[in-house]
Amino acid sequence: MPKNKHGGSGHKKTANKNANLGKGELIFCDDGQCYAVVDKVLGNAQFNVKCLMPDGSSEKKIALARARNKRKRGGWITQNDIILISLRDFQPNKCDIIHSYGREEVLKLIQYKELTNKFCNFEEEDEDIAFEFTDLIENPSEKDKIIDNI
Repeated sequence: MPKNKHGGSGHKKTANKNANLGKGELIFCDDGQCYAVVDKVLGNAQFNVKCLMPDGSSEKKIALARARNKRKRGGWITQNDIILISLRDFQPNKCDIIHSYGREEVLKLIQYKELTNKFCNFEEEDEDIAFEFTDLIENPSEKDKIIDNI
């Protein structure tokens, strides 16, 4: 058995932190799978989801989604997240969560026309928002009175 030259167990933890941070390939929808939006978080790795059917129709089908054991360590899933689910043939109102998408991945899926902005409830944020500040008090003598009262 080789001698531990690194010391302690800290060197083992850094290997797991630096391993594949999810910047791999984008996962697309296959047969038996569809995209969904998390409608409600129920707890115990269960979620109510609204499905986007593979034919492109935005069906308001609400299903009970369950995170697989492999997914439980994969990160948090919150309300209004976009996820990839696998539909069950034997239980039509239940499905399994395969992957959850981040903001950048959702933008790429919209560019590839896999998803729509309407389905994602996703609005482009304008960073060039300008605010106009106006004085509510027109008369400068009224400003002095208000300041003196304070």
